Amino acid sequence: MNKFSKNKIFSFFAILLFIYGCGYSMREAGVPKHDFYGSIAIPMVSGVSTLPGFEVEITRALRSQFISNTIPVVSEQDSDFILECRIFDITSEAIAYNIESRIINNHSSTWRTTRIEKIILHMDAKLIERSTGRVVWHRKDLHNEGSLGIQPDPLRHRDAERSTYRAIADDLAEQIYALTVERF
Repeated sequence: MNKFSKNKIFSFFAILLFIYGCGYSMREAGVPKHDFYGSIAIPMVSGVSTLPGFEVEITRALRSQFISNTIPVVSEQDSDFILECRIFDITSEAIAYNIESRIINNHSSTWRTTRIEKIILHMDAKLIERSTGRVVWHRKDLHNEGSLGIQPDPLRHRDAERSTYRAIADDLAEQIYALTVERF
């Protein structure tokens, strides 16, 4: 083997030693470094909501996220950890309008109606070790947003609103799951 090949091989192994020796480890993207050991209780999410049953939807999304990743969701008395979540703000802001102008009694009137609005949800979440009461992690402003197309039919609008909130809830559940398993 010539000197050039030996230098390449040495460099390759030196880089590997550096990467693995510094605490780095190779793993698939999105896979937590450690497994979450224990069970978790997820009580009903509390908070302010303009849509009846939205707290139930977020609670469902959270429980589904943990169950689908084989983490036992149990009652508070039987759990190792408790996940407490509270919605403290839901806002909406118009991001697209329809502008209409009409002449009524020789006066021109112009008004805007919202076509698309952005829904922004803010929540507070913390994971508590039940046996000690120690707060494992606490995020005071988890937030997510989604777009809602305004429907002229009230029933279709309510359905579109629920779908938007469900998508927001699912995304927040993924964020909270990631926060939980990255600690272990």
